[in-house]
Amino acid sequence: MELPTKSRDNSVIDWVSAILNNSTCHVTLSRRKLTIYKGVIQGRARAVFNGKVIIHPQAQQSAAKQLNKNLLLGEKAEVDTKPELQIYADDVKCSHGATVGQLDELALFYLQSRGICKKEAESWLVFGFVSEVLNRIDNPDMREFVLLPVLAHLNHLVGGDVKSLQEIMPAKKGTISCQ
Repeated sequence: MELPTKSRDNSVIDWVSAILNNSTCHVTLSRRKLTIYKGVIQGRARAVFNGKVIIHPQAQQSAAKQLNKNLLLGEKAEVDTKPELQIYADDVKCSHGATVGQLDELALFYLQSRGICKKEAESWLVFGFVSEVLNRIDNPDMREFVLLPVLAHLNHLVGGDVKSLQEIMPAKKGTISCQ
C-alpha cells in the first residue's frame, strides 16, 4: 500500500493505491462463511480487490458468500474488483458479488433539506455505508476500539466533523445506527 505523502508546504497528495488479495478455502464438510469487504475510495486513489473462495471436493454442504462493496468519493477515484469462486464440490450454496457506486444524491439532498450541512451529510452517509461491517463485530470492546479510528478517518475523507459522528456512536453493547 502506498501512503499519501506530504510536500514541502505540508499539503497532502490525495492518492493511495491499495491491493487486497484474499483466499478463503473450505476443506471440510458443512462450513459456512460470509465475507464482506467494503472500500471507501477518494480523490485519485485506486483500489484493487481480488477475492477467491475455494470449495474443495470434500467440503460438501458448504455455504459461502463473498461481497465487495465500494464507494467512490470523487470523479478520479477508481476500483477494480474481481470476486471469484472455485467450486470442486456439487452440494454447495455459494455466491459472490461486487458493487461500485457514489453517494446517493437523493439521500444527500434529504439530509441537507433537514438543515445538515453538505460535508456532515456526506460523513453520515459514508458512516452508514461502513456501519454494516462495524455492526458485525460481536465483541463490544473490539467494536468500540475499531470505531474511533474509523470515525476519524471517515471525517478526514469528507472533511466532516468527528464530534457530530461521535454523537451517533453506539453504546458499549449496542449496534451502530444513525438516528
